[in-house]
Amino acid sequence: GESLRELTVVAGIDVGRQLHVNISSVSEDEEREQQVRKSIWVGTLSSFEQLYDLLIRYSVNVAVIDSRPEVRKAQKLRDKCIHSGICEVWLAQFTSADRVGRAAYGMKPDFRRRVVNVERTQLLDATLDDMQVDPPRKIFNENVWRVKGWADQMTAPKRRKSQHSDRFIWDEGNADDHFRFADSYERVAADLHGRSGSYLGGD
Repeated sequence: GESLRELTVVAGIDVGRQLHVNISSVSEDEEREQQVRKSIWVGTLSSFEQLYDLLIRYSVNVAVIDSRPEVRKAQKLRDKCIHSGICEVWLAQFTSADRVGRAAYGMKPDFRRRVVNVERTQLLDATLDDMQVDPPRKIFNENVWRVKGWADQMTAPKRRKSQHSDRFIWDEGNADDHFRFADSYERVAADLHGRSGSYLGGD
């Protein structure tokens, strides 16, 4: 197949007690004018140093990482990757639904700070669609089933009506949902790359 160098490679990282990481290649489906993400690596890491090495190993172009709870470490990773020129790292933050822009799931990138705001419910809706449409826009490889907790975490958040409004929200109860968010951040990375290849210092 194509070497990773020729492909666009994106990563999504959810930060908890461990780092939950999804890495996929992105290809353009010309006919349907959309991107298809194919999973390359899914797993957990225990440190930001390991994460930095992994981004290098898989030649990741754009990565999106949860900005909380490890704000400082995430910023350090972003700065280190930008200075070494290996990878574009963005910090993700959730905005409230009423401040959502017209872009998909309210995506608002701040290019100077490399922070991207997204609306949580709409983002989870969009990534669920990616898996459910036929043919899917997100394809997982067989290895994911061997990753501890992957299947449970991917299905933990459930969509339900909010008690406080007519809106729908995603609620994971008390279940872990790190891989589901890693996948969602990966989608944001793919969209950032798709929109901004031109002014992120080239492709």
